[in-house]
Amino acid sequence: EDFNYLKWAVMVVALLWIGLRDRWLPAVLWAIVFAMILIDDSFQLHEGFGERISVELNLQSAFFLFGNDFGEILVFLAMGAIALILTVVLLFRSSRETGKISARYYGVLLGLGFFGVGIDAIHQVITHILESKGGGTLFSSVFALLEDGGEMLVASYALALTLAPPAYTIFDRLARRGSSPGSPADPDLG
Repeated sequence: EDFNYLKWAVMVVALLWIGLRDRWLPAVLWAIVFAMILIDDSFQLHEGFGERISVELNLQSAFFLFGNDFGEILVFLAMGAIALILTVVLLFRSSRETGKISARYYGVLLGLGFFGVGIDAIHQVITHILESKGGGTLFSSVFALLEDGGEMLVASYALALTLAPPAYTIFDRLARRGSSPGSPADPDLG
C-alpha cells in the first residue's frame, strides 16, 4: 500500500510540474484526479464516508454485501463522477494527443474500478459467505491479493504513462511513419 501511495504522489507532482511548466491544463486536471485517489486511498476516506452514508441512508445488507459496502460503492461512484466532470472535455475539446493521453488515463480509472471496487466487492461477498460457514481464509486471502496486486499493477502502468510518454506512444509513432524501431526514417527513436 505504501508503495502505491508513493506512485500516486509522484504522478501528482509530475503532472502538476508538467502542467505548470508547459501551462497545460489537462495535466493539472489529471493531477487533481490522481490527488483525489491518493488522498482517498491513504486516508481510507471511502471507508469512513461509506460507513457514514450507509448509516444516514439506512442502507441494508443485500447480495452478501453489508450496508457500508454499498456506501463505499456510492463514494467510489461519486469520485468517478468528479473525475469525469473534471476531465471529460479533454476527450472531445482538445488536441488529438491530449485525447489519447486522457483515454489512457480513463483506462487507469477503469482498471482501478475493476480491482478496487469490483474485485473488492467480490472479495467482500466471498468473505461474508465463508465467514458465515466458519472458514474461507484462503479464498479471502486470494481475493485480497488480486485486489491489492491489481491496484499495484494499475498504479505502475499509470506512473509509466506519466513519466515515460515515449514508451507508450512508440506504436503510434511507428504506425504513423510505417517504419521499424531504430530505422533512420524514425527520428524520434534514432
